[in-house]
Amino acid sequence: LTFPRRSARHLVDVLRARLKVGACVWDLGSRSSALTRVLLAAGYQVWLDGSRLIAPDPEATTLVACPGLLGLNGDPAPASVDAVLLIDTLQTLAPGDATIALARARRALRPDGLLVVAVPNGEDLDYGMALCPGCGALFHQWQHVAAFSPDTLPTFLRSHRFEPTSVYQLELNASAFRAHPGLANELVHTDRLHIDNGETLVVFARPSLEGERGSALSLGAGPSKLPTLLATAGKEP
Repeated sequence: LTFPRRSARHLVDVLRARLKVGACVWDLGSRSSALTRVLLAAGYQVWLDGSRLIAPDPEATTLVACPGLLGLNGDPAPASVDAVLLIDTLQTLAPGDATIALARARRALRPDGLLVVAVPNGEDLDYGMALCPGCGALFHQWQHVAAFSPDTLPTFLRSHRFEPTSVYQLELNASAFRAHPGLANELVHTDRLHIDNGETLVVFARPSLEGERGSALSLGAGPSKLPTLLATAGKEP
């Protein structure tokens, strides 16, 4: 249920291609402090939205002593951060909660800031469905309520007034990075990239000044089996 530390290290390698070290980053919606810790170690200044941390997360309380941590709860000041990260989060949010999270991101970002979204690429939600033996309710074992592809995620972000600038299908693990020694350079100079199975979809986007949010657009491609979960999941993005 949390973004693994081993993947966080490689995600930060991807971020370096688009975001200078020392930039101010808001880790919005994380369910563990692992990514924040790796960002701080890499030299970024970080706000952590602690509202969705899975309790207990004993490491989160030790972050207050880390140089570069700007805050553990609450939203940054408007137009004050260089990047907002929604990592392994958007697929767990019901449509209304996703809209709120993206509105918070827009408010916090500087006009030339970056939104960075990472989700499972082309996830088959039916594969993760489980049946409660006690009450017979059908639910997704990782609380995912939406699936995204390289086409649907940019479309969804545009409907919320973000313009995608880069779409990457990546493997965030050591073997993939070893097999592609020129990956860091490719990320700097390429806006679309597909590495190996591309199991993680990473999209960079900037706030758009044009267009209105399409509130009627559905969130990704979720299954029709989740009406109860969609009504209850992700209460605080």
